[in-house]
Order: sequence, then C-alpha cells, then structure tokens
Amino acid sequence: KRDWSSDVCSSDLGRVGAGVGATVGKWRGREHAVPGGVGVAAATVDGATLAAIAVVNAVGDVIGADGRVLAGSTAPAGTPAFPDPAAFSARDDTTLVAVITDGDCDKLGCFLLAQSAHDGLARALHPAHTRFDGDLVVSAATGAVPVGIDRLRVLATEVTAAAIRAAVAPTGGRP
Repeated sequence: KRDWSSDVCSSDLGRVGAGVGATVGKWRGREHAVPGGVGVAAATVDGATLAAIAVVNAVGDVIGADGRVLAGSTAPAGTPAFPDPAAFSARDDTTLVAVITDGDCDKLGCFLLAQSAHDGLARALHPAHTRFDGDLVVSAATGAVPVGIDRLRVLATEVTAAAIRAAVAPTGGRP
C-alpha cells in the first residue's frame, strides 16, 4: 500500500489558516456539519514530485479510500439529502486545491493535472461537485524533471484525494 503522507507536521494541518472556518457534511442540513480544514500530501513518480494542498470546505462528506466516512454529516440515519435547498447558496462551499510538481509540464499539461485532481475530489468527497460547491483546482510546474504527463495525472488524482483526507485526519486520512 502506498503512503501518500508528506513531511508536513500534523500541527500544520486541519483547522489552521484558511481551514479555520471550513466545514464538511452539510448536504443533510448545515446544522449537521463537522469541521473541515487544510490538508497536504505528496508523492513521487519517475523522480518527479507532485504535491497537493487542499482547503476543504465541502457540502459533502470526506470519504476514506476504504469507502467509510472520515468526516461527515451528523444527521440521523434516513435524513434526506438537501432537506432545505433554500439554505444553500451557489458557491458558498468551496474546496480549493493547488497541485504543484517539479515535472516537465507545459500549459496543457498543467490543465490536465488540474483536471485529474478533480477526479481526486470525486474520490474523497461525497457528494462531490454539487451546484453549491465552487470547487477549484490550480496547477503549476517547474519543468525541472522529465516525466510522462499521464503518470503525473494518475499521481495528481491520488495525491489530491489524500490531501483532502488529511484535512480532516492529519494522519492522511488513514485510521
């Protein structure tokens, strides 16, 4: 099993900085939300490093790699999704992700990395990309290490999901 954790101290994760007011699990009513936060993860492929930092303020729950809820709605079982749609405003809840690599990516490559990082959001958040979420991924590359873009894209998906999980569980979302 691959370890997606980083060298960042766990005290630098969670409810710090931009993550102080972040919450998740609002899709069954805002009153059932739990804390979100800031998460970081990194990994390497073919000598290139890719890191993601995420500020997780999502409508949905944060889901672990094993499918269980790491942080989510505290609503009683059977509570319907979006019980009062009027309580939600478009784009009030946003998960922000920055994906950075020293891999050799041009403008199109950075676009593709950001696109793949959105797949990581969908793996770690449920529901993901609701009309009330204003999710955003940006990507940057130094171009220092030659590496295949498709290999970096796979990594971007996994590292983004791990960063989101680390935002609510500073151990990287692992039990």
